[in-house]
Amino acid sequence: MKKYNSWQNYFSIINLGEVDSTNNEAKRLISNNTPNNHIIVTATKQTEGRGRYGKKWDSIKGNLFMSIILPCLAPLDTMSQLSFVTSLAIERAITELSKRRNITCNIELKWPNDVLLNNKKVSGILLETAGQNNEYIIVGIGVNIKDSPNIVDYNTTSLTKENICNIDSIEMLNLIMVYFDKYYQLWVNKDFLSLRERWLKSAKDLKKQITVNTGKSKKVGIFLDVDFSGAIRLKLDNGEIKKIHTGEVFFCA
Repeated sequence: MKKYNSWQNYFSIINLGEVDSTNNEAKRLISNNTPNNHIIVTATKQTEGRGRYGKKWDSIKGNLFMSIILPCLAPLDTMSQLSFVTSLAIERAITELSKRRNITCNIELKWPNDVLLNNKKVSGILLETAGQNNEYIIVGIGVNIKDSPNIVDYNTTSLTKENICNIDSIEMLNLIMVYFDKYYQLWVNKDFLSLRERWLKSAKDLKKQITVNTGKSKKVGIFLDVDFSGAIRLKLDNGEIKKIHTGEVFFCA
């Protein structure tokens, strides 16, 4: 059953073969003054796929690589909330696919930008600003459909490995965009509160001890929640409530 309708009214898609990365291609479109509001760039293959902090990510053929170009509608710290919009859309898309095949699976959202399937990474999100005055934001999305890269000390999986589906990347893009459109419209209408509540229902290790590496230090504490800006809140051993806006989460065994 296909639900692909309303989002196609104001998003256009550029389908490419091989690129360095779809985020890079999106930046080139913006720098070349291509009409670039609400454009989706997708590719069959990436040669220089990357995640946060410039980490290399192997882009296996058959997986989904896409970047959404959007106007910056708010201060940059508020635009980071699009990670929640996007991860919720990916979660809903995978949930729908699993229901089609009557597969029971565990989908969790890892702050701030990963989607976990049966405790293994299946999708990641990369937000980047672009334009002379950061007037655009690029939402990079990768979903492991056919296969997943082998990474030391990092569990990954794919939709195919988990027996959820074996669809093509364009169908996956369409399904994600159905839900992205829904949640994006909520966000545009200043309803991050309801998005936050939905995200927390699927948050990985909520109310448990985690470690957050900010790049400058590591903080260990109980994952209380995320605040109304999207920052993670940790309760440290000394009782202090620490709010962290950016970092990488590690889970305790």
